[in-house]
Amino acid sequence: MTSYSSVNWLPNAFNSLFMMGVLREDEGFGGFVISDYDDIIAAERMSLPRTFINVTEENAYVLMVNSGIDMIMLSSHRALITTQLERIIKEAKRAVNKDYVFTERLEEAVTRILQVKMAMGLVVPQNGE
Repeated sequence: MTSYSSVNWLPNAFNSLFMMGVLREDEGFGGFVISDYDDIIAAERMSLPRTFINVTEENAYVLMVNSGIDMIMLSSHRALITTQLERIIKEAKRAVNKDYVFTERLEEAVTRILQVKMAMGLVVPQNGE
């Protein structure tokens, strides 16, 4: 889980150098990375230096997935869950259609998540897959 930690003022949820470089390549982490609850909302409200990143409602999903987040946790506030889910689905479709997020990146995320679920017995492979 990324939590709200950061490196050089850049939140880890948006830090591909940390997530993909340090965590995955240098440290060899093979599991899946989960955002913290409300990471998208919190990042949108942060006053990040514009030279680092400009997180908006429209680009938060793309930035998180491209940085190495495999599973985005929705708000812990029940009233926001439906709105967030609808927004993330809409943004995901737009991002893939415009090549902002590559299909291969999404396949990596889904594969990591399903591998853990299969290891835990939560998902049973079908047809020998």
